[in-house]
Amino acid sequence: MAGNIKQKLKSSEIKQLTEEISTTNLFILAGLADVIKRYIDIRLKDEVSWNKTFALIVLTVNGGSITPGELGRLMLRSKENTTKMVNGLVEEGLVKRYRRGKDRRSVQVRLTDNGYGYMKKIIRDIENEEKKVISMLNPEDNRTLQNISIKLIKKLRTEISKYD
Repeated sequence: MAGNIKQKLKSSEIKQLTEEISTTNLFILAGLADVIKRYIDIRLKDEVSWNKTFALIVLTVNGGSITPGELGRLMLRSKENTTKMVNGLVEEGLVKRYRRGKDRRSVQVRLTDNGYGYMKKIIRDIENEEKKVISMLNPEDNRTLQNISIKLIKKLRTEISKYD
């Protein structure tokens, strides 16, 4: 138990632990993701729900219509989480469920006009904030960051899919 520790940590132990933390790339990446999310939350005053926005992005880049199962798979979310998320999007009028084809059991989710309008607004808001963030780096660093981010996303998605 922490309360029963009689020995005080040495300064050298704290320094060593600090060095291990500061050189662990996954901590650095997680820290970057957290700071970016927090920055957007502050700048956009909690107007952006990343889960909702990401769902609409996935839906849009897949032609504006997709099955809930495919949406969940692409977002790396459980069936339960996807159902809850789609229900929320339907309630907000951002998407609509419909049945497709001869097999009326096949449910699709389609982007609505409201969903389109929401995404247009979010894109404008994010682009404005992106300009501020990107201006903190030189063009070469921006390209490097984008290339590395894309590579990591692809590889991590592949790795995560092994556990589904």
